[in-house]
Amino acid sequence: AARIDRQGRTAHLDSPALSFGLTIQPAILSNMMTAGNKRFRNNGTLARFLYAVPRSNVGSRDVRAVYQIPASLTAKYRTMLFSLLSIPPQIIEGNEVPRRLTLNAEALECWLTFAAMIEKRQGPDGDLESISDWSGKLPGAALRIAGNFHLIEHGTNPLAQIEVHTVKNAVQLCTLLIDHAKAAFNLMEADQVTSDAKLIYGWIIKERLAHFKKSEAYRHFKARFTGKADRFSKALHELEERSIMAKTTEPTAGRSATVYIINNALCESA
Repeated sequence: AARIDRQGRTAHLDSPALSFGLTIQPAILSNMMTAGNKRFRNNGTLARFLYAVPRSNVGSRDVRAVYQIPASLTAKYRTMLFSLLSIPPQIIEGNEVPRRLTLNAEALECWLTFAAMIEKRQGPDGDLESISDWSGKLPGAALRIAGNFHLIEHGTNPLAQIEVHTVKNAVQLCTLLIDHAKAAFNLMEADQVTSDAKLIYGWIIKERLAHFKKSEAYRHFKARFTGKADRFSKALHELEERSIMAKTTEPTAGRSATVYIINNALCESA
């Protein structure tokens, strides 16, 4: 239901269900973590989207080619879309109530296996640690996608339980989206990497360092990088890429220590 205050034209929506489909340029993504936009990451907004970052085909496109959507595919899409809109409301005791979908035993086990895999990869040494705000929501997204797949398959008379093949398809799609999310967040964090690298560079100049151990730099910036080892490494790598320093190792009583040698030209200018 919707209510509108006529004078102020303010709309009130009861239990709105919103879906966003946005097509934006990579440059916009990379701007999402600038100082004015960090709140979108901090408040969980960016974690609620699923991302697709395709490889650019600029330079290899056939400018003479004409692509058309087959009429049969257009008709099938239209039929499926209207079948979803035609699902009748569920009325109990005169009130409209949500239709509840559940998973059968096999489907539930499939989803739990996926959720456990995601959880393990979010730990301190996991590849999803840096985007745990996003990946933590992925199992829930898989359920919603499975629900959509289920309704599309069964139309106006859906079964009450979602079957395992439907959950497998949803899990497969969500697994494919992980690398796309990594690419998207890497774009968003590009400015963050530069900011971190500038901070470490300032420390090098201020202390007139000719070299330093990685562990020393981490201790100095512990407040900034605790729990963010990947971000710390990216900042150091950025300085290497800019030829400000070079990485080497130094033998110790235990494991070899990582040491960074500052560019001689930089030392002389300082």
